[in-house]
Amino acid sequence: MAASLGVGDGRPYKHKDLGLVADLGGFDGVAKPLGIPLTGPVAKFVARGYHLYALPTVSARVRVATDWLYSSVLATRVVNLDQVRSEDALISKAQSTGVYD
Repeated sequence: MAASLGVGDGRPYKHKDLGLVADLGGFDGVAKPLGIPLTGPVAKFVARGYHLYALPTVSARVRVATDWLYSSVLATRVVNLDQVRSEDALISKAQSTGVYD
């Protein structure tokens, strides 16, 4: 960019890809760090490690890691939508509650 403004010399851009990571939920994950293909729990561990590393502050890392620890030990909160009456799930019903005023 500087070269386009007349400062310095231009060089071709070369992207350095370190791989990919994805946490798929449960014990599943996929990762390809530095070109090494991984799947399953090992890939999940690598993905979570990368995501923790990418967080900007130590406090954010602690909060996220603590949440992951709690969710691995405690039961998942489940919302059962079939217990909501279909007429209560309408936008017109929500609009008449005053929530959108």
